[in-house]
Amino acid sequence: GANAIDDEGCKAIADKLPGSSVTTLNLSRNAISGKGCKAIADTLPGSSVTKLDLYENGITDEGCEAIANKLPGSSVTTLNLGENAIGVEGCTAIADKIPGSSVTTLNLWNNAIGVEGCKAIADKLPGSSVTTLSLIANTIGAEAEAALTAAAEAKGCKLIAGMQG
Repeated sequence: GANAIDDEGCKAIADKLPGSSVTTLNLSRNAISGKGCKAIADTLPGSSVTKLDLYENGITDEGCEAIANKLPGSSVTTLNLGENAIGVEGCTAIADKIPGSSVTTLNLWNNAIGVEGCKAIADKLPGSSVTTLSLIANTIGAEAEAALTAAAEAKGCKLIAGMQG
């Protein structure tokens, strides 16, 4: 990560993913927005990528939704979207798609998922393959945190706590 890769660079990388043997794609700490996310997302189903790290890029709901929509049918098991600008809509998109995906580790820490995003994750967690979930440093409130904790405990999912009420 931290290579000043922008959307154009991201598209160039994405163009090489199908048919490659790349299993870990670390694009953290770059300048990737919705267009770059869409380029990567569109190639996920035809790639070998199992670990996708997009930590600290300033990704918004648009980019998150592009990634979410391509999770089913992809090989991604670890998804790191921490330290971005993902809100309720992006979080809900991820929540809606994780049950049909292979994702076992999901990191959405320090975004802006709010109460509704947290509740969406809690609702979809039982039907997913997620075994490790981090939502640290999201302001979600006590009620949503309780719902998430209960869903994680019932599923046997490791919840990395420290949410801000």
